[in-house]
Amino acid sequence: MRVTHVRLLTLDLGAALRFYRDVVGLEVSLGTEDGGYAELDAGGVVLALFPRDEQADAVGTSHLPAATTAQDPVALILEVEEFDELLERLRASGAWTAGPTEHPEWGLATLHFRDPDGTLVEAAHDLPRERWSAELQADLARNG
Repeated sequence: MRVTHVRLLTLDLGAALRFYRDVVGLEVSLGTEDGGYAELDAGGVVLALFPRDEQADAVGTSHLPAATTAQDPVALILEVEEFDELLERLRASGAWTAGPTEHPEWGLATLHFRDPDGTLVEAAHDLPRERWSAELQADLARNG
């Protein structure tokens, strides 16, 4: 078994497609802004966009609220090489961002932001090993 798609259920497919294409920089492999479904190439996994109300109809939950206020139940994690360029595009788009923040204990720098539907997205890239925490370096030495 393997994961092939991550499907984001969106309130506005066109806005979500423009965000992931124009701001995040993913390439559209299927669909258009005014279509009912779209796929973007996320480096070996498909990021699919689908209208939230249509998914609710398909699974019998259309009688429930479309959105709730709560802590995030999911985060989309992206490995990003062009970290600074992404931050510039996010800021230019007006998207909410938190960070960037270095996490030596993880060996990563992260940047968090939200897509037009409020989905939490984390962009991460590796820190140089000399900036990793001593604990992480020791763990890697022990476990390879």
